[in-house]
Amino acid sequence: MLKIVQDKGLPALVGFNLRYHCLYKKIKEIIASNKLGRIFSFQAETDQYLLEWRDFDYTKSYSAYKELGGGVIFDLTHEIDLAVDLLGQVNWLTCFKDKTSSLKINTKDIAEITFSHKNGGISHIHLDYLQKEYTRKFKSIFEKGEVFWDYSLDKIKLINENKSSELFQPESYTRDDTFKSQFKHWFNVLEQKEKPLIPLEDGIYISKVAISTHKSSDQKKWIKVG
Repeated sequence: MLKIVQDKGLPALVGFNLRYHCLYKKIKEIIASNKLGRIFSFQAETDQYLLEWRDFDYTKSYSAYKELGGGVIFDLTHEIDLAVDLLGQVNWLTCFKDKTSSLKINTKDIAEITFSHKNGGISHIHLDYLQKEYTRKFKSIFEKGEVFWDYSLDKIKLINENKSSELFQPESYTRDDTFKSQFKHWFNVLEQKEKPLIPLEDGIYISKVAISTHKSSDQKKWIKVG
């Protein structure tokens, strides 16, 4: 696919919609201002109960089948993408994954992933299909403060120089707005007004990292990411 896109000069954009979220954009603005200094770590926790995730029988979803690319790691690669977006490419990684529940799936329902990044810093990501209360939250530690983003509670908390502040997303803002922003950007890419925020090469890299996490767990060892 990449060769076709490059040879024909075709536009391509990978659909990681969390990158377009208004609060994540605010976090990136704070980081770009350099008020917090260098980033040291990124932690993410996402708990999405599979029985209640979608409006149809979960056993008929791709999530339930390994051969269709299901399982928490491939299902929730947004967290991997954010870790790489904030701290850069991965140097080494390790992963533990398992099928622990009575869910009628042949995929893994829980995973713990740790990255060491090439530019320094460490990320840790917890993913599961198990927790009944939906949780999606992120924490980044910097040289001069911390940023907490609780996606499930629609807010970010910033700690800088012993000062704490909170910012909530607009009440009218919904998950659909991330997709609207993504499509608006895509139309601008098609009209050559903007460059892709997430080019195909980046999507391929995130897929390689996700595949490597499976390899780490299967082989029970740290994996060097090329």
